[in-house]
Amino acid sequence: MELVLEFLLFFVELMFWVFVIDLVVSLFVGSRKLKAEEREELVQQVAKKIHQVKQEKHGELTYWFDEETDQFLGQGCTVDEIRVHLLERFKGHIFLIDEKRAMAGPELKLMPIDQIVNVHKVTT
Repeated sequence: MELVLEFLLFFVELMFWVFVIDLVVSLFVGSRKLKAEEREELVQQVAKKIHQVKQEKHGELTYWFDEETDQFLGQGCTVDEIRVHLLERFKGHIFLIDEKRAMAGPELKLMPIDQIVNVHKVTT
C-alpha cells in the first residue's frame, strides 16, 4: 500500500512539474513571438517615414513624389520652397533625394546620406 501511495505522489509531482515547465516554455515562446511582432510593426512605422524622392520638373516648378507609393510630397521652384512645404506636412520624416543627398532632422536640413548613416552608427 505504501508503494502505491509513493507512486501516486511521484506521479502527481511529475504532472505538476510537467505543467509548470510547459507553462514557462509557452510564456517564453509567446513573449518572443510578441516581441517579433512588435519589432515588425516598428520597422513598418519607420519605413513609412522614409521617402525615396521621385522628382518631376514642369516649367520652373519641381514636384516631389514618393517613388514607392507615388504619393505627392511637395512642390516648389527651389529646394528651400519644397522644404517649407514638407515641414508643414511631414514632421520627423527623411527624404532621400538621390544617391548622395537627403533631407532629415527637425528642420529637414539638406545633408549627405553618409551623414545620416554615421549618426545611426554612433547611436547604436
